[in-house]
Amino acid sequence: MRARPATALVAALVLGGLVLGACGGGNDAGNTATAATVASPLAALLGFSTDPADQEAQQQRFIDQEREVQQQVAECMRAEGFEYTPQDPAAFMGTGPFNDDLPYDSREFAEKYGFGMSTTVEQDGGAFASATPPTDPNQAYVESLSETERAAYERARYGDMVDFDPSASPDTMATMPAPSGCDGEARAETDTSSAFYTEFSDELEELYRAMENDPAIVAAQTEWSGCMAEEGYTYAGIDEMYQEASEKMNELYGMEVVTTAPPAGSESEDSTMATAMDGPPAIDEAKLAEAQAWERKVAVANWDCSRELYQVQSRISAELEQEFIDANRGRIDELLEQNG
Repeated sequence: MRARPATALVAALVLGGLVLGACGGGNDAGNTATAATVASPLAALLGFSTDPADQEAQQQRFIDQEREVQQQVAECMRAEGFEYTPQDPAAFMGTGPFNDDLPYDSREFAEKYGFGMSTTVEQDGGAFASATPPTDPNQAYVESLSETERAAYERARYGDMVDFDPSASPDTMATMPAPSGCDGEARAETDTSSAFYTEFSDELEELYRAMENDPAIVAAQTEWSGCMAEEGYTYAGIDEMYQEASEKMNELYGMEVVTTAPPAGSESEDSTMATAMDGPPAIDEAKLAEAQAWERKVAVANWDCSRELYQVQSRISAELEQEFIDANRGRIDELLEQNG
């Protein structure tokens, strides 16, 4: 299977304590109250906001950054001898399955959309959206090219294609080449936060593990599990809840889950991934309704049960992030100065 290198924007590092903000309540001000936000030193360092109230400003930042990427891609493609019309990122980012203003970390969101997985799927297997997605302004031009010219265009825009084995382990996939071509080069230059993750990948992994093993978080996780059990759901941790949700999505789409063994000598555990499909399948209406009802109920139970856990995780993650920053201040300042 051939695949392009990833070209998604690099977002702020979201530690476990911040993940719960999407589906956990943080105070008792009513169902519409969003999680009480604990500032993330790392997010602030890289110019990101973890406050749900800042979503609109945060999206505008991504739009502005993507506009810069598109301009750079256009200049690069012209230098390669091709036409390229910059795409309007606002048009693409303005569409989506959530056509109301419910805060994503509110109980109402959980009641209506659950985790935003099966509840955003239509019976034909496609994801519903609030508006018709815009078309690529370069589509007509690309279709006018010969097969050879089109291959050259794709190579100039995205770089060399890489071989991707869907049964490969995460360790193997982690060694895939970095994004290249006009698109990859523009994103590497524009999204300077990627340099931060590259420089401190090992330290950030240790930071995440320290947070997972923190006694206060382990105790809060146990409380969460007990609360969820009272609601009729047995999970040792939140990861298991999301894993079950993912498995139900795979079942809806009829996707076969492949278990892959880690490379010899690796400390990684076995991993699973669903095999790819060509286009969305027709989905059984009764099974879809059943999955959506289950997702909403579990998401609401999680919202009710995760309040204390979210607060503890947010507090501990903020403390550990600040310790990391203080311990690496010299390297961080030098890196930020080099990368803007």
